[in-house]
Amino acid sequence: MIRRNSPVGPQGPVGPGMSPARSKDTVLDRGLELLAPVPGLDRLYPRIATIVGRARVILTLAAARGDPAYRRAQRVALCLARLSGGAILLVDRSQETLADTPHHEGPFTPDEARQLERDHLAAFLDAAAFAGVDVAVWVPSLPLLESYYEETVSCNDVDLAVLPDQVERPKLIELVTGRCIAEMAKSLVPGIPVVRVSRGGKLALL
Repeated sequence: MIRRNSPVGPQGPVGPGMSPARSKDTVLDRGLELLAPVPGLDRLYPRIATIVGRARVILTLAAARGDPAYRRAQRVALCLARLSGGAILLVDRSQETLADTPHHEGPFTPDEARQLERDHLAAFLDAAAFAGVDVAVWVPSLPLLESYYEETVSCNDVDLAVLPDQVERPKLIELVTGRCIAEMAKSLVPGIPVVRVSRGGKLALL
């Protein structure tokens, strides 16, 4: 169940052709970056546009270590959710542990996630609230290779995933299993379309 996000207003201009204001507040700055328009998103390939138009729940990832690859994918996911009127399932990877038994947590509302002091999610939750996009936070316990289907997709209705091509600050397990998150997710659950976001910001539908 994805509940409505409480509205938040940014301190500075946000919109086409406008540069986000900078401040001394890192959370605010990252939130403004997430609200910046994605170039070319209004000219999506017809196949991507059709899938996005049907997407009610869009999955994207977050992690405590602040990988830039996640922020790029989050920005695209937020833009697509605004276009489709869908909600976002934000999967927080900060509690993944090797050799564990599945004990995922959630879904949490944005307010509940804030109360749990998940500070690394604050910028995205604030940006989504300002954009009027509803968010649920999901916290798997196993590494993505094991948890993507077993703990996440099998427990939630997901229509589309927006994922980075590769992580830039990989964990040890990702050095072993591979950093190509988008391709891995598509191979694990072929039925869920994946929008792959490259390091240069290019989009591809898998």
